[in-house]
Amino acid sequence: MLSPLTLVSLLALFLFLGFSTTKMYLKRRVAAEKNMAAERQVAEIKKKNAELAKEIERLQSDFGREAEIRKKFNVQKPGEKVIIIVDKAPKKNKINLEKKEIGFFSRFFGAIKNIF
Repeated sequence: MLSPLTLVSLLALFLFLGFSTTKMYLKRRVAAEKNMAAERQVAEIKKKNAELAKEIERLQSDFGREAEIRKKFNVQKPGEKVIIIVDKAPKKNKINLEKKEIGFFSRFFGAIKNIF
């Protein structure tokens, strides 16, 4: 039982089983991540399906069809009037420009510029 050949054989068997177990564990993790992603996609599709079913139900009613036609084509029934609400234009901030004291060189060059 304690012969070197037996120990080497058991060590090789242990390493082989360890690597196989590690590979299977990594594959299981990848599969679990893909499964979670697929479940998220299914949940999103179910949510979108419910929204579309709700929209179809709305469009099947007279009120829903009328609202959609009014929204897309900007139409009105005979005798209706359109009211357009316009916001006031935003007030422009007036900046009070204060005269800054002009230095000697600025006044000098300004005077020369005015001459020409």
